[in-house]
Amino acid sequence: MKVNPAASNAIEKTKDSTATNRAGEAQTSKNKRKQSLFGGGANYEKVDISSGAKQAAKAKEIASNAPDVREERVAQLREAIQKGTYKVDTDAVAEKMLAEHMR
Repeated sequence: MKVNPAASNAIEKTKDSTATNRAGEAQTSKNKRKQSLFGGGANYEKVDISSGAKQAAKAKEIASNAPDVREERVAQLREAIQKGTYKVDTDAVAEKMLAEHMR
């Protein structure tokens, strides 16, 4: 059996064309999935988070990881109460109570 070189070239071109079409179809399918995930349009939007928002998020994370009770301060107050050396500043307490009431 003899193979015509021109026919062989045509077969190779058909193979290349088929492979190119399949690659194009795969890319189109991928693009359609992206479009359906991101609102359907080919235009994608970019969101930038400001440095202030990033700092606020970091502060929130730090605060949420901080203990609710300052153990060492509680220990100091407990010790002062037990020794009888803890003195309440009644003027400061009264001022804060009035200020809170006047809000």
